[in-house]
Amino acid sequence: MEDIKIRALKIADEIINDNDNTDIIKHHEDSIINATKRADFNKLVDFDKSCYTLVNSVSKEINTDPLDISVMQFYQLLEDLKKRNSKLKQQNK
Repeated sequence: MEDIKIRALKIADEIINDNDNTDIIKHHEDSIINATKRADFNKLVDFDKSCYTLVNSVSKEINTDPLDISVMQFYQLLEDLKKRNSKLKQQNK
């Protein structure tokens, strides 16, 4: 996030003050690209997919808005969904 902030500030500095920050901007762009390749980014993507799955699949069963549940409830529901799916896969074999 820091790289994104600095990059944005340097771009704004170029526009407002007509400074040449090309090297600094390029450095921070490279850092942002490298960060997206790390496992942290993949974890965020997986978490996002999990949230989407929970909201679309389980929200009907829990009779509450998924945004109103706690983090622990979220993970418990996600685990329950995984267990149910694995049981269904075993039954279909």
